[in-house]
Amino acid sequence: MGTLLSRQSCQARLRSAEGMSLAEFLYPALQAYDFLHLHQHHGCRIQLGGHDQMGNIMSGYELVTKYGGSAVREVMRRVRASGSLCQQDRGCHCHPVLGTGDAAPRALCPSVQKDIEGLEQVRRRAAMEWTAQGGGGGAVPDGVMTGTDVFGITVPLITSTTGDKLGKTAGNAVWLNRDKTSPFELYQFFVRQQDNIVEKYLKLFTFLPLEEIAHIMEMHAKEPEKWGPQKRLAAEVTKLVHGKEGLESAKRCTKALYHSSVEALEEMSDQELEELFRQATSAELMLEPGMTVLDLCRKANAIPDGPSGYRKITDGGVSINGNRVTDPETVLILGQHILKNGVSLLRVGKKNYYIIKWLQL
Repeated sequence: MGTLLSRQSCQARLRSAEGMSLAEFLYPALQAYDFLHLHQHHGCRIQLGGHDQMGNIMSGYELVTKYGGSAVREVMRRVRASGSLCQQDRGCHCHPVLGTGDAAPRALCPSVQKDIEGLEQVRRRAAMEWTAQGGGGGAVPDGVMTGTDVFGITVPLITSTTGDKLGKTAGNAVWLNRDKTSPFELYQFFVRQQDNIVEKYLKLFTFLPLEEIAHIMEMHAKEPEKWGPQKRLAAEVTKLVHGKEGLESAKRCTKALYHSSVEALEEMSDQELEELFRQATSAELMLEPGMTVLDLCRKANAIPDGPSGYRKITDGGVSINGNRVTDPETVLILGQHILKNGVSLLRVGKKNYYIIKWLQL
C-alpha cells in the first residue's frame, strides 16, 4: 500500500476530481502477481512493456525477488496445514477431506498439489543459488531471489504526430491481425505519416540499411510531392506483416478507391471488397433484361422512393464502378456497369457504398 500510495501518478489521480477506482489502484499489484505466477510456473524471467508500464514492471520485479526463503516455506506450511484450501474458485470440484495439524490428508486437491510442487521448485532453486554464492547450507533468508534473476525492459512508446499514445486503449490501434486491420488499412496508415516522423519509422519498422534510408530522405527533399519515404515505408511494413500477396492486395485496393481503376476492381476478391468497404451494404441481385440504373438503386435500397431518389441520380449523386451516372434510365451493360468478376460497386453521395453481387450472369 505504501509503495502504491507514494507514486506521483497515483497521488495526482487521488487528488483529482475524478478520483481513482479500487480496481485501477490495485492494478500494479495484480500485474506484479502475474509476473510471479509466470515466473514460478512457466519460467518467465523478462517482462517487456512501454515506458508507461515502468511502475507496474517494477512492482513485479520486487515481488518476484522478495518472494523467497521463509516466505515460500510459510506458504507451503499453510497449504499443507489448511483443511479448507480447495481451489474451487479456479474451477476445481474435487472437495477433498484434508487433515489438519499433524494429520495426513486423505486427499489433496490437484490445484493445491500443483501450487506446492511449484513452490518447492522455487525453494530448491533459491537454496542452490544461495549455497553457490557462499551463503552456506542454511535456510534461505527473506529478500533473496526466488532462484534466478528476473528483468524488466521498457521501450519508448510509439506516438502520433500530436504526441498521443497509439494503442487499443487510445482507440487508434494498428493490428497485425488481418481481421482487425486489413493490408489496405495498414498500408494507408503508413502512407499518411508526416515528413517529421517517416524517417524514424523507416528505422524502427523496416530492415532497410541506414544508408538506403538516408538516400530515400535525400530524394524526398528534392521531390516531396512524390511521398517516396511514405510509400516505401508502407510497402515494407505491409510486405513484412502480410507478405507479397498482402502488399499486392493493398495496392489493388488503393487503385480501386483512390484512382477509380476498373481493372483493379475486377481483380479484387470478395474478401478484399469487404475489407475495403467495411461499412458498405452488400446485396445479391438477379440481372433482369432491360434493368436500369434506377432499378438497381431502388433494389439495393440505395435511394429513397419517389422523385427525390430520381433527382439523386440526375444531380450526379450516383456512380457505378467509379463512373458517375446521371441518366436514371440508362440500361445496365456487362463489362461497364457489371464487372467481369460479377460485381458492381455502387456509390451514392460521398461515403455510402453498396457492393452488388450479381447472380446467374
